[in-house]
Amino acid sequence: AVAANSAAAPTPTAPASAGGSMRPAQLRWDGPPSVKTGSVFNLALKVTSDQPVRAAPLRVSYDALLLEPVAVRPGKFFAADASFSYRIDPSGSIIVSASGAGAAAADAELVILSFKPVRAAAAAEVNLAALQLQGSGRAVPNDPIAAFRTAITP
Repeated sequence: AVAANSAAAPTPTAPASAGGSMRPAQLRWDGPPSVKTGSVFNLALKVTSDQPVRAAPLRVSYDALLLEPVAVRPGKFFAADASFSYRIDPSGSIIVSASGAGAAAADAELVILSFKPVRAAAAAEVNLAALQLQGSGRAVPNDPIAAFRTAITP
């Protein structure tokens, strides 16, 4: 395990994949495993990245028959001076544009989505349909993320 850290730090001009020491960004959903019909819940998209992230344009898809979006707001990663905008398509997608000063992230909230479940279901899904993490002039690679699933009880 020690050998992996013995490599010299990659030069800033080297692609992240060349040195092997820069891991892809890790993403995860943070939300409740089950929710009640009619009660609003929050779902956060979190990121951990060794490389600075300056912008994170993304598109989320959701089941419009089961979930109604109530709010979209920037997570703590994008401070008060960040640029943040979004558009909700009631047929089942949310497009978010977020950017800030840029920093490495340790389980930091990129965006917080609030949904109201509209009918009971064994599983309602929210998917990250598209994401382009951007660093200083280049893309920050990220590992794929599974859909968020929650059960909706009456």
